[in-house]
Amino acid sequence: FFKIGFTSGFVCAMAVAVLVSAASSAFRINKDTMFRFILKKLREEHIVCSRLGDEFKTGDFIATSRTGGFLSKVKTWRDVKPANISMEPRRMQMMFQVSGPTGASAMVSVDAFKSTTFSQVLSYRSIAVDF
Repeated sequence: FFKIGFTSGFVCAMAVAVLVSAASSAFRINKDTMFRFILKKLREEHIVCSRLGDEFKTGDFIATSRTGGFLSKVKTWRDVKPANISMEPRRMQMMFQVSGPTGASAMVSVDAFKSTTFSQVLSYRSIAVDF
């Protein structure tokens, strides 16, 4: 009798864990996916490859900032008003450094956002490379 209760509790706990993981990934922007996509785009650009070289690498500096989402305007309990409860698009800004075998280095700045909540597609507002 106890085996059935333990097994059903375990299955329910696993189902809840999977649902929470899926919901959190629907509302977040994955930093690593965005980083890999930007590096792929930089390797396709002729100007970047001519300045840095074909095999450039990233530095240790990566700065990210996430904004938007549900209740993004609410900072304290005093801000909880119907006008502040909204779903703004998730945005992420990222900066990182790249350097190549030619000795040149560049700072890359990216601004991306999710157009819809459950979409995995990111829209890139700007990708800037400062040499």
